[in-house]
Formats: sequence, structure tokens, C-alpha cells
Amino acid sequence: MRAGARFLLCDNMSTELLRKTVDAVRATGEQVEIEATGNFTSAAVDARDARAAATLRQVDLAAFDALATSLAGVRRRNEAGAARWVLDGRLVARELDRTHVVVRVPFDVRDALLRRNCVVFSVPRRLQKHLMVVADLAGGDDGAVEDALEAAWSYQRQSAGDGSTARDG
Repeated sequence: MRAGARFLLCDNMSTELLRKTVDAVRATGEQVEIEATGNFTSAAVDARDARAAATLRQVDLAAFDALATSLAGVRRRNEAGAARWVLDGRLVARELDRTHVVVRVPFDVRDALLRRNCVVFSVPRRLQKHLMVVADLAGGDDGAVEDALEAAWSYQRQSAGDGSTARDG
């Protein structure tokens, strides 16, 4: 980091060593992106996010619902036994099952989420051409799930103001 590194790859570290590494990076005050891969049980970690690493928590559907409905204008609907969160009729997120939700985000946000949190986020082949990412709520990174949800909310707020007609997809 002293040489100016802005990205740190932590490969095959134990969760304990990963947390110590993230704590050490945070202590420097530097803006360094950390990616964790292989042989660990926690989600990928971004040192810029103060909620990550040492405080990773799983999110359940009730917590996701509470967060989603706390965003201005977001309402929960139930269709065919599954929850959908919408803003003025525009899809923000929808439940796949008790531990997975689809979150509607722009492609650039989706790509960033996948790079930073590959344990939490994925894109099944059937959704590759859509503005959506699947969040594994049990993936262990409440901050990453919150970031995705806030990005979806922001995207739909902007879309509502541009006169486009995409609705509740």
C-alpha cells in the first residue's frame, strides 16, 4: 500500500487472517479494495465499506423487507406467495426463495457488486441480459445487500423521473 496499491487480493486466507488483514488496511486510512477468494467462509470484503469484514452479518428476508420498505416510496406486494418490492410500480427487488432475492440494478452497478462480492451476488444465465443481480441473503454481507438495494431504489427513482415506461419487471 505504501507503493500506491489500490487493490489487494487475499487468496486462501482463513476468516481470522482475512479479518486481521482488513483491520490493518482500515488502520492505514487508505482507500484500498480488498477481494477475498478461495478457502474462506465469509463474503468478499471491500475495505472502503466500514460495515464489512469484522462485522459481516447474514440478512434474512424479514431484515431485507424492513430495509426495503424503509426506503422512501418502496412498498411490498405479494404475488403468488412471493414478495416484490416496488417503487411507483417499478420493480426494486423480488423474492426468489427464503434466502435469495433478485435486485434490479444498472449493469455497471451489477458488475461492481459481482467484482466486490462474488459470494453474495450472482447472475444466472437467464438474467444475464437483464438489469438484475441475485443476492444470497445468507452470504454474510449485510452491507453489500444494503448497497444493492439502495442502488436499485436510486435507479428506479431516476427512471421514474425520465418518462420511461419500464414497470414492475
